[in-house]
Amino acid sequence: MERRHQHHPDHDTYVYGRCDMAMNPTLVDSPHNITGVILFRQKVHKPLEVLIDLEGFSMASMSNHDIQEHGFHVHQFGDLTDGCQSFGGHFDPDDVTHGSPHSDQRHRHAGDWGNIVCDNEGKVHRNLTDHNSNLVGFHSIIGRGIVIHAHKDDLGLGGVPASLKTGNAGPRLACCPIVSSKGVDWEGAQG
Repeated sequence: MERRHQHHPDHDTYVYGRCDMAMNPTLVDSPHNITGVILFRQKVHKPLEVLIDLEGFSMASMSNHDIQEHGFHVHQFGDLTDGCQSFGGHFDPDDVTHGSPHSDQRHRHAGDWGNIVCDNEGKVHRNLTDHNSNLVGFHSIIGRGIVIHAHKDDLGLGGVPASLKTGNAGPRLACCPIVSSKGVDWEGAQG
């Protein structure tokens, strides 16, 4: 049995990752055309930092007063063999139920990142931090994938069994595998 050696960086060194978002190729006739990039960086024992820069969310059915929210999760695999369908379920190394990104580790999957909200141009520009996912170690998301769902995540409060597993966020609109990257991506996005 081969053991993978995973490099652990110094405490003052950042590790970087990226995810290049694309529509689910198995989804037919979607009004959305979601593209963009999600960037990650982290120092050892510090929260994971995430930059989200996406566009192409359809606003056709929305009124000026609606808020368009979409479930936004880290899934178990970054495998595009069958589009977003082959990404598996939510990344859940601790074998717990679905919850809010603000829940403690015992009450949420490591991949439970809640919802993203589109602006009135169908774009999402957001920074977030997560204390339960990492770029190295047991909770590493490198090699896993991000999925954007069609509906709002109910954060495990929906009162039905599916709520505690998936958040009832609906079909998978777009996805991307998470890969290691150079810091130049992050620095360029901040410039």
